[in-house]
Amino acid sequence: MNETMLENGLDFILDAAKQLALAEETQDDTVRARAIKYSLLHLLAGTELVMKARLYIENWTYIFADMNRADRQMLANGSLKTVDSSKCVDRLKRLCNIDLSEKDQAAFENLRKRRNCVEHFKVTDDVRAMEAVINKALSATMTFLEICYDEFSRPSLFNLKSDDVKEMTENENHLIGEITRCVAQLNKHYKDAVKLATELADKQGACLEDERLECPSCGEKLLVPDGGRCHCYLCGYEADGEEAARQYLADVKNLDEYRIVKYGSTYPLYTCPECGEQSFVNVGDKYECFSCRMNYPVEDIKFCSDCGEVYVNSNDNDECNLCPDCIAYKMDEWDKN
Repeated sequence: MNETMLENGLDFILDAAKQLALAEETQDDTVRARAIKYSLLHLLAGTELVMKARLYIENWTYIFADMNRADRQMLANGSLKTVDSSKCVDRLKRLCNIDLSEKDQAAFENLRKRRNCVEHFKVTDDVRAMEAVINKALSATMTFLEICYDEFSRPSLFNLKSDDVKEMTENENHLIGEITRCVAQLNKHYKDAVKLATELADKQGACLEDERLECPSCGEKLLVPDGGRCHCYLCGYEADGEEAARQYLADVKNLDEYRIVKYGSTYPLYTCPECGEQSFVNVGDKYECFSCRMNYPVEDIKFCSDCGEVYVNSNDNDECNLCPDCIAYKMDEWDKN
């Protein structure tokens, strides 16, 4: 096993969210109490690790409790004493320019205090009170992941032998996606998940905000077409361009393809003028391809009077109403005759 500090932290946070989901779903008081206990413990462990991972990216010496005694050998063999959570927050502010809100700092501190009670079997709070503490700290954690994503997506693992840094690992990216999807299912954290998913789409999706589409699965505008497939950064929905376009028309536009075709109308799924895939759809004030992401304003799209396919109107004075393929065909026939 060769997990990074960030990966371990994200794994703890994911399990904390799963335990909280279990607590919300179960009717068994014993199961609920146990789930809340481990959600609290794992959330604090995960949050502390991702905070230290952010310090580590800035400078490896920052994670030592006493930076004056920072030693590469101790770092390599794991014998170091790391900075505690309260000092970690202070270093993030002073050394990384990350100024957590007082509300979020209080949420993390309250979580830490409850952890001490739980670990030493001195649970004096009822389960509902502990759940409230977890919910506030989870919101603060999601905010932290959002504001630090840029740094996490660059160097996250320091190679002590070569001083090289590596990009965020595939598993780290996967864990952030899993956290987003799990948190979106929790009663009090849908908006937290949407904020983080939006950050991921901004940074990973390599597209403009207005190129993102409404997801036919969750309904959020976080569906990104890329290389012939679509991926939703909130719910994880994936499909090829044509399948996603058809589901969009069915679930978002409420169009029944069978009934439309049966009664002689044209189903509004067209061939993209750019990539040639049948995944070009009117999504409001524009037409966009669910395969290649190419889009045009509605007023720039015309329908061929011969074949019925769409084409881009490149001439405002165009009166023939024919697509380039039909024009080429007619010109070829004219030349033959």
